[in-house]
Amino acid sequence: MNYEDMINFMRDLGHFHSACWGEPVSAKPGLGPFRAHWQSLNDNYWSDDGMTTWDQVLPKWEEVYGQPLLSMVEPSVADTIKKIAEIYKSDQARQIQDALIAEMQTRPRTITHGDARGNNIFKSKHDGTVGIIDWQIDVLLDDLKLLFVNIWIEYLGFTLGSIDGYRDPNQQQAKDNFKELIKRAMETLHYSGCLRSFQAFIDRIN
Repeated sequence: MNYEDMINFMRDLGHFHSACWGEPVSAKPGLGPFRAHWQSLNDNYWSDDGMTTWDQVLPKWEEVYGQPLLSMVEPSVADTIKKIAEIYKSDQARQIQDALIAEMQTRPRTITHGDARGNNIFKSKHDGTVGIIDWQIDVLLDDLKLLFVNIWIEYLGFTLGSIDGYRDPNQQQAKDNFKELIKRAMETLHYSGCLRSFQAFIDRIN
């Protein structure tokens, strides 16, 4: 897609967005209360024995990839990921997770992305600008950052469910691709300031 096609696509998407603004919550397909696509992975993040998905992913990752998961990123990035893991390990973690989803359900109804992650934000090859639908700008960036955190927990669930398949030598390309995806997800959380927004959200909900 060239630059002009991208501009036209974003304009059309923006028009569709505005036409759907304020759509009421209903039982119609896709119009129920907000819930991330793979929220079930977040719901199952905590096991009855006190282990989290993060606790289970770390040893498996090192066994399959031959290196610690956090060794792929700069120490500052690793620190951000550790702090998010600590929050999700806290006694209030489930309440924080429920509050995050409840917060998203208060937003005006319209067409939304549904999969807020780095791979799905458009960047122009022409001048480097980033295209995002014109949502409520005062809360847009914080909402995106909270959703990035939510998606990260889902990614950990995907990792736990799929990593054993990467032991197969025939899956080397998929294994390499998944490694890069996880690395980029961690860097997105750090460099976009997701931890600050997450901590501010937690402070706000007391």
